[in-house]
Amino acid sequence: MTANMLPGNRRVAFRDGFTLVELLVVIAIIGLLVGLLLSAVQAVRESGRRNACMNNMKQLALACHNYLSAYGRFPPGANTDRLDGTSDATCFTARIDGATATNNDAKAPWSVLILPFLDDVARQQRYGSLDSAFYCLYQDASTARRATQFQPNAAFKCPSDPAAGSSCHTNYFACQGGGSSSERKCTATRGILYDNGVMFNNSRTRVKDLVDGTTYVVLLGETKYCGHSTVSGAGLAYAAWDSTYRPAVTFEGPFNVCATEGGINTSSLRGSEHRYGNQALYTPGTTTFGSEHSGRGATFAMADGSVSFVSETIDITVYRNLGKRASGVQKRTTP
Repeated sequence: MTANMLPGNRRVAFRDGFTLVELLVVIAIIGLLVGLLLSAVQAVRESGRRNACMNNMKQLALACHNYLSAYGRFPPGANTDRLDGTSDATCFTARIDGATATNNDAKAPWSVLILPFLDDVARQQRYGSLDSAFYCLYQDASTARRATQFQPNAAFKCPSDPAAGSSCHTNYFACQGGGSSSERKCTATRGILYDNGVMFNNSRTRVKDLVDGTTYVVLLGETKYCGHSTVSGAGLAYAAWDSTYRPAVTFEGPFNVCATEGGINTSSLRGSEHRYGNQALYTPGTTTFGSEHSGRGATFAMADGSVSFVSETIDITVYRNLGKRASGVQKRTTP
C-alpha cells in the first residue's frame, strides 16, 4: 500500500490488490455460477436421455402393433408349456400336457417375437426355432445357448440407467395386468403372475379384448428392477432383454413382464441392488415399474401405441386399473 500527499496536507492510501474478504466473495460468486451452469447442463442431458428412452418405448410399442397386424393378436408375455395354476401351491408348476415339468418348458418371450418388426430378423434367426427352450437366467443356459441369448441389445436399454452401456439387461417390461395383491392370479416361488392385462403367459389378447379401450390400457412399462451382470455379487444369476419365464423346478416364476400393483419406484431397493441372488427382487421385479430418470416417474406405452412419462404420484387406484384390459370402471383420463 502506498500513500500520496494531496493539497491541504491530507494523506490518501491506495491499495495494490483485493482484500481477503473480497477475494472470498468473488470465489463464492464464481462457484455459484458454475453450480448453476452444471445443473442446467445436467438437466438438458437428462432431458435428452428421457426423450431417447421414450423413443425406444415408442419403437417397441409400434413393433407390438405390427405383430398385432400380422397375427391378429398382441404377442404373449412368453410362450411356455406351463399352466398358470389355480393357487399359489400350483403356480406355474404343471405342464399343459400333463407331462413331467422340466427346466426347458419356457419358449420365446415377447421381446424376441417382435424382433422382425424392429428390423432385426437376423438376430431372431440366430436363436433357431422359437419353440426351442429359452432361459431366464444366464446360469440356466448352456455355453452354446449363451452365445445367442444374453447378448446386449440397445433397443431395450434406457440411457439413464447407469448399466445401459455394457450389460445385456432390459429396461422395458410387458404389462401382464394390474390391481391389488388380492387380484393376483397366483404367487410363484420366484415372482407374481397376473393375467388381466395384455401380455402374460401364453396370452392371445386381441384388440376386442381390451374392453377399457386401447388408450386406457398399459402395454409396456419401464423398469429398473432387472438383475444384471454389472451388479457386484450377481455372479451368473442375471437376466437379459431376451429372458423368458423361469420354469426351473421349485424355483419357477415369470420374467420380462410386470404388473401395475406397486406404485412407481416404490421398491425399497434401487436398480443397482437388484440381482437374482437377492431374494427381495422377485416380488418388485414383477409388480413394480420404475426408472432411473430424475423426473420421479417412469415411461409407459399404452395399447394404442401412445407413450408418456407417468409421475410416481399418480393415484394408486387409477394406476392399478390402467394395467387391466377390462377393469369395469370408467377411465376418463390417460396417465
